[in-house]
Parts: sequence; structure tokens; C-alpha cells
Amino acid sequence: MPLDISEIVEYLLPKAYSAGMRGGTLGHKYWLAVYTEDTWNEFIAHGADVAGFPVRRRKSVHTMKRGDHLVFYVMGLKRLVGIAEITGGPYESDEQIWASGDYPLRVGVDLSVQVSSPEQGVPITELLGELDLFERRGDLGSWGVRLRGTPKVLSDPDGQAILAALHKALSGSASTLHTEAQYLLLKLGADLGLDVYVAVNDRSRLYGDVPLGSMPRVVAALPQSLPDKAADVVKYVDVLWFKDDAVVAAFEVECTTDISRGWGRIADLLACLPNLRIPHFIVAPRERREKVRREVNRPALRRLGSELQQEYVRYMPIEDMRIETLHLGSDLRGAGPAWILRRISEDVVTRSRGI
Repeated sequence: MPLDISEIVEYLLPKAYSAGMRGGTLGHKYWLAVYTEDTWNEFIAHGADVAGFPVRRRKSVHTMKRGDHLVFYVMGLKRLVGIAEITGGPYESDEQIWASGDYPLRVGVDLSVQVSSPEQGVPITELLGELDLFERRGDLGSWGVRLRGTPKVLSDPDGQAILAALHKALSGSASTLHTEAQYLLLKLGADLGLDVYVAVNDRSRLYGDVPLGSMPRVVAALPQSLPDKAADVVKYVDVLWFKDDAVVAAFEVECTTDISRGWGRIADLLACLPNLRIPHFIVAPRERREKVRREVNRPALRRLGSELQQEYVRYMPIEDMRIETLHLGSDLRGAGPAWILRRISEDVVTRSRGI
């Protein structure tokens, strides 16, 4: 689903002042890296953990910093194929990775977004009228000139538009947007060092070519400590996070279905486990925000108590989670689940008077 760039910037700007762990989300740059199909395949074969550049690009490479992101473009195919976080400062190496050249200027990277094959990448021509990179020339007929001399810095809106386009290529429909949201939640939980669970009926779903049930730290069974009644409800919740067999958070993804179905499972679980106060999140596209708000504020919900509703039921936009997961990157090692969840979710429950 395409993201509105003005909304992305509006979302990210306040984060730049509150993101103490990273010194501000907008402090990191996007860099365009142009590869051939051969050098891209060699990069993948080596482990996709080292990006290389020629000596003549020394000045640019030496300004790259940990936390910046590389946007990979494959010339010839004219496709954007992935985004990686830079995990360390520049260095030089003569290790042979690419047959066509030494590319001795190196940075370590973590490939966080990748299409299954270069041919499945996003055609650059689909974004010509959207990216600042090309609009500044005024003549889109010579757009290829703007791709020369990489690595080069992209604007934040360009980087975020490419990120959205790559995820759209991986999702492609409302049905797989649901799968994308599950994938991001499972990855985020695992990156935080938690065990994660995906609904029993969704384990075989593919995101790209990855079955959700085979992702890192996905548990095959629910903890035996859960009461039978709760376990019957929990096994169909879209995603769960666990720590030491205790539920840390529960997530219901609602892209097109009636929100009351997912919310009904959350309400049932809260009723089964009233003393555990498990944080629950309705995850949905930004366009469904008001629908989520109306649904969770229905009178039937009031029986759960307004304090519990506000503290333990929140809304998480898929678009914000997508952007934030990329920008948080490896810095998740120093974060806790509560900090992350507060950062990418918002209150939707209205406190009732007199309760």
C-alpha cells in the first residue's frame, strides 16, 4: 500500500526529538547503491553482510555511518531490490567477493528488506514522478544520469517511498498486507529477544518466500501454563510475544475483515485472563484508524473497565510499524518491548466518565 509522504514526515518529525537511543530517527541517511545483476548475486552469495565500492568513491563512503541505510538498485534490470542497514563504519579490505572488481571500500550491512529475486524488484520507472532524485532534473527522459556516481545520498522522503514500494511488492494485496504485518511483528519480537507465536492457521503463509511458521524464535506450541479456555482463544490470535512463557503482548491484524472479529478474540482473552493485564494491539492500515476507534469504544466494551481499556488496548498503524522497524534496526538490542510498543502505537479508547 503506497504511503503518503507528507504523513510519513509528519509521523517521523516528533520521533526525531524523542528517540534518545538513536539520536533521532531523521539523523540517519539513505544511500543509493547501484549494482549489476552479477554483483548483486555475489553480494547475496557472500552472505549479504558486506557492501563494497570502488576507490574513487572514497569521499562518499567515508561519510557513511552506522545506522544509515543502503538502497540497492540493479542496473540493466532497472529495479530496486532491497534496503540494508549499515552496521559499522567504513573500512578497507582486499577480500575477493566480486569477480568484476575489488571494490575495497567496505561497510558491514544487515539486509532487512529484500525481494526474492532481482527480477521481482520494483521497476525504477514506476517511481520516476515520485522521487526527488529525478524531479530536480525536470526532464525524466534523462533519468538514468541521476543514478551515476553512487553511493549518493537520497532524501528521507525518497528513501521512505522506496521502502513503501518494496513492501508493496512483497505484499501486493490486502490479503498479503495482513501477512506482511504478521511478518513484521514476528521479526520485531524476535529482534527484541522474545519468543513469538503466529496463529495456528497462518503458519504456512508466505511473506516473500518465507513461511511465517519458520521465522526465528517462532514457538510451535503455546505454554502449558495457559488455562485451557485461554489457550483455545489464544491459538487463533494473529501474533503473540512471550517472555519466559508469559504473554508480553497480543496482536490482531485487521486489514479488510470486520474489526469486531479480532476485537472479539481480544475481549474473550481479557475475560479468560482478567488478572494478567496483557497489552493488546489492533494492527490495521492508517485508513482504518477511525473504524478501529469506533469499534473499540462500543458500549459492550465498557464492562471491561475504562482504565484497563486505555492501558491495555491500543492501535498500531501498519505503515508506522513498517517505517519504524527499519529505522530501529539493530538498536533494538538496547530497547524493551514496552518502549517499542508505546513508540509505534496510540491510544484509541475514550475514557468513560464515572468509571
